[in-house]
Amino acid sequence: MAILSIPKQYQFGVWKIRDLTMDTVRSFRDALDKSVFNEDSQKATTVAVSALESISHSVGGPTEDFNKISEALVSMYLAKSSRDTPLEEFADRVADALEALPEASLRLAPGDRESFKEKLKILLGAEVFGIISKIDDLRTESQHVFCHARVVTDLRPVFGSDVQKGPMAILVTHNLKIAYHGSGGSGTHELYVSMDASDLSELKDVILRAEAKAKTLRPIVDSRIKLLGVKD
Repeated sequence: MAILSIPKQYQFGVWKIRDLTMDTVRSFRDALDKSVFNEDSQKATTVAVSALESISHSVGGPTEDFNKISEALVSMYLAKSSRDTPLEEFADRVADALEALPEASLRLAPGDRESFKEKLKILLGAEVFGIISKIDDLRTESQHVFCHARVVTDLRPVFGSDVQKGPMAILVTHNLKIAYHGSGGSGTHELYVSMDASDLSELKDVILRAEAKAKTLRPIVDSRIKLLGVKD
């Protein structure tokens, strides 16, 4: 079995879980279980940070530390999910990795191992991480997944038969660049589309219509979720 390693940027956040009281851990877990899903909170880190913010008034402690814990939890859940590792086994492997850290100040003491594992299992057992992972999988289950876009506007001179007289007209053109991720991890690709003013207007109308449809569907989705008994 491959040895689990904790990336340097997450080591502090993983280590800080050890310092959380069990009451704080359970409050954090309760906040995670009550997380509300919408278009603005489908990223696991955002949900985790929001959950910690909701209990920060009663917990106390530096906000930066809580953010590090949230980032570490999301990273660990993704690692666990990608390996399809049972929670008990994964907690053991994280504890092993934390005990073996080269930096002594972040190393897990043997006496803290069982307490740390229990806290980690409570937090990683939150269903929110699994749901968001599935949402992300479904969102990217396509041949092409949007990455970013840009419109470059050009002025193109139109000359008559005598170029010495200068341009007779100026044509305004737009080039829409769409960057997208290919299927099967084939990297980022780019597509260029030439457009004029009427094309831009049509594209804007299509986008506004899609946004309007999403807004009308949101209340229906929320009401269905409540009927299923999901906490909000």
